[in-house]
Formats: sequence, C-alpha cells, structure tokens
Amino acid sequence: MQEFLSGLVRDLERRCRTLRDRLVAMQIDPDVGDHALGAYRVVEGIRREVSSLLDDPSFGSRELWSNHLQLYKRWVEQVALVENFPLPFIERYGERDRLITRLTQRLAEQVRWPVRSAP
Repeated sequence: MQEFLSGLVRDLERRCRTLRDRLVAMQIDPDVGDHALGAYRVVEGIRREVSSLLDDPSFGSRELWSNHLQLYKRWVEQVALVENFPLPFIERYGERDRLITRLTQRLAEQVRWPVRSAP
C-alpha cells in the first residue's frame, strides 16, 4: 500500500509541475491574467504541499494511510478543477472572446451592474 500511495502522490506532484509549467509558458491575455494567476497559485500551492508530504518522515506509515489518502483525494479534486475550468479558458482565450468581453463590460457599466473581479 505504501508504494501505491507514494506512486499516486509522486504522480500528482509531476502533474502539478506540468500544469504550472504550462501556465508559465503561456502568453497570457490581460483579460484573463487574474484567472491565470489564481490557477497558478492553486497548482503551485498543491505542488508544495505534496512535496512537503513526500519529504515528511511519517509519510507512508500505516497509521496515517487513511489521512494521506484523504489529502491526496482532496488535492486531486482541486487540480482537476484547474485542469477542467480555468486552464482551457486561459489557453483558448482569443480575439473573439476579447470582443465579447469588452462588450459585456460596457453593458455592465451602463446598467451599473456590480462586477466582481477574478480571484
């Protein structure tokens, strides 16, 4: 079980590094910069937590397997959210999106609709 959990966690660390590197390598449009920064913070935060767990001497001890597995599951859910929502949006944001974003912003301003900025 220890080798299995260790393999899962190491794979998650590699997955986070890959996502982080993809975000860093992109030319980010200013319209989605806040979303990219938020996604980067989530992925890098999880990568650091995973790395810390891997360095923890108690990692893999039989008594903590269920705790470590729960941590792993929570981290995987958070990474999946980044992979499935902000990442595709950031990668595919283009000129047509920019036009509709500007139009929507103007309409919201005209009707004085409060617009919350991205995290």
